[in-house]
Amino acid sequence: MASCFYRIRTKFLNPLHFCGITWLPGGELEQVECAIFNMVDDIAGIFCDGAKACCSMKVSTSAGAAVKASLMAINNIRVSGQEGIIAGCVEETIDNPGLSGSQGMRETDRMILKIMMTKST
Repeated sequence: MASCFYRIRTKFLNPLHFCGITWLPGGELEQVECAIFNMVDDIAGIFCDGAKACCSMKVSTSAGAAVKASLMAINNIRVSGQEGIIAGCVEETIDNPGLSGSQGMRETDRMILKIMMTKST
């Protein structure tokens, strides 16, 4: 459900769907929300560089982060809305990476393309 919500709000796929693992050991809705806060904060620095083969490494990193985020949430530990791109509510927190990706990464995209274009084939 979190993944669908994220996809609708940001138009991007994201490893937030891993936060559903919080439900498996008996987590409640509040703990799933905590897992989302934790997950967004933990993977905020990961961005797509178009390299394809290394995407599996990013998925693996995100899966590990999801387990950690869920375990923290089950123990009622979460990142506060005062840190990084985390907001006071789940909806705004989910919006923030989308804003960063769609509006804030334009120059980063150009730099990544420049780096990739200068590589010899």
